[in-house]
Parts: sequence; C-alpha cells; structure tokens
Amino acid sequence: MDDGVDDLEKRVDREIMRYLTLFGPMGGDVRLLLAARDIGHDLERVADEASVVARRVLTISDRGPLKDLLHVPVEGRLATAALRNAMDAFIEGDIVKARSVLDGDAEIDRLNRENYIALFGKAGDAAKVSASHVELIFISKAYERIGDHAKNIAEQVIFLLSGEDVRHAR
Repeated sequence: MDDGVDDLEKRVDREIMRYLTLFGPMGGDVRLLLAARDIGHDLERVADEASVVARRVLTISDRGPLKDLLHVPVEGRLATAALRNAMDAFIEGDIVKARSVLDGDAEIDRLNRENYIALFGKAGDAAKVSASHVELIFISKAYERIGDHAKNIAEQVIFLLSGEDVRHAR
C-alpha cells in the first residue's frame, strides 16, 4: 500500500509541475497548486504512520490481550476525526472547519504526553513496562503525528482560502 501512496504523491507533483509550466497560473490558482502539493505530501506521511499503527497492532495482538490501552483509542479517534475534518475543509472550502482542526490538535498532543507519562513517568517503574505497552507508545506517537499532518493540511486550507499563513503561529 505504501508504494502506491508514494507513487500517487509523485504523480501529483508531476501534474502540478506540468500545470505550472503550461498555464502559468496566478493568485488563487498558485495557492491551490501549492496547497495540493503540500496536502499530498502530508497524506503520504499519514499513510506511513497508518502502516506503523497496523504493524504494531498486529504485534500486540500476537502477544494476547492487553488490559490497559491508556488513552490510545481516544487519541486514535481524535486523530482520525482531525484528518477527516481537514480533508472535508479542503473539499468544501470551509475555513471554519480548518481552524477547528488547529484548535483540536492540542488535545491529541496532550493524550500522547499522558500516555508516555503513564508508562515511563516514574523512573523506577520503567523496568515494569511490558513490550506490548512499548508498542502502544509507538502507536500513540503515530496518532500524534497523524494529528500533526491533519493540522498541516488545515493550515494549507486556511492559506488557500484566505492567503493567511498560519504555520508556526501556535
């Protein structure tokens, strides 16, 4: 799957380059092309993170049930919703929805930090952490990165619709 996504990203880049050279777009058209290129890159990175989640979930499931999933399921739902909302904002041209994705990113970051602290916060307890919980931490980090990519997409939508560059503002 990952190779297919990588190929799609390259195809988007080629098409954008072709459009730039053939048509010499200006203003909003240039912003659309730049946003599409950056969004394509973020989606490729999301696919990479989804692969991380899938591999680590399979590793955990091979070891048997895990009782304490920390905040990982909630974090996953929030990251997935953020990505969905960012893409909806792009498709619908909805700047309010894009800004809501930016506002929600802090919660995903907080859950990731809490997961880490819950397992490794006390130095003396680190040796007691199971291998499956270590896998959960990697899943948590992947969800946090998916949330970051959703935020990047939302920032591109805001730039596309308003010309305002909100990257690195928060």
